[in-house]
Amino acid sequence: MTVGEVLSNVYRHAYRGDIGPVSVAVSRYPKRVSVLVIDNGHATMAPVIPRMLPPRANVGDRGL
Repeated sequence: MTVGEVLSNVYRHAYRGDIGPVSVAVSRYPKRVSVLVIDNGHATMAPVIPRMLPPRANVGDRGL
């Protein structure tokens, strides 16, 4: 299901609803599976990582 979501995002965002090349590599390990999806579509902006944690909203909570 996760790979389907990634491929859907490639279609929607990288190729903006059009088609384009996609490579999918699957590797199997004793305790996990790794899936690598590569496209040649348009890049999206990477999320900005804040330098500081947000203030606490509740006890034991940071509101993330």
